[in-house]
Amino acid sequence: MERSQNGGGPQFDPEWAHFLMKKTLLLIAVWILLVYYPNPLMLTGSIGRMIDPVQPGSVDDFAAILPEDPAEIERLTENYILVEDDWDQHGVFWYVPTAQEVVINARGNCKHRTVLLANVFEAKGIEYEYRVDPVHFWLDYDRKHIGEFEQNWESGKVPPADYWATSYRQMLWDDMPTYRKVLLIVGTIEIALIGMLLRKIKNKKS
Repeated sequence: MERSQNGGGPQFDPEWAHFLMKKTLLLIAVWILLVYYPNPLMLTGSIGRMIDPVQPGSVDDFAAILPEDPAEIERLTENYILVEDDWDQHGVFWYVPTAQEVVINARGNCKHRTVLLANVFEAKGIEYEYRVDPVHFWLDYDRKHIGEFEQNWESGKVPPADYWATSYRQMLWDDMPTYRKVLLIVGTIEIALIGMLLRKIKNKKS
């Protein structure tokens, strides 16, 4: 705020308001990130493994006890990995594990299975194509085994129009632990209120 030259009341300072708004929005964005990823390295590591899921030599011993047929390998890994979402296992809404983590924990979803398969196939010299879409990870290969879930994705079927929104709402909110929802809402409101308070303090000083 600035006082007018004719001695009137304080004037609105758009530059200060714009600066404060940007800082407030930045702090809210950082808070949201930290609520979803208390350890941001989990996100950066996941992005790297999404781009390249292979960690050479990481599961050679595990691969050695599996058969050579890729479809049989996938069937066995489906049975080996118990279904569990990322919130329950990793404490975040989206996480791409290492192959060793999958072998040790034997729990997860399509990301976990695909990472393990890719590393086993690499160890055995099996050719494959790595596939990712907004809600599913999988491998394509000769004589592929297609399970019940994959029939809706890997055979080329188009999901219902509202499937994407429903899936991400479930990951980002429905499956989120209650205490993290409280942190997200309360923290965002508090940051916004602090921004408003700072603006009022600046106005009074002007």
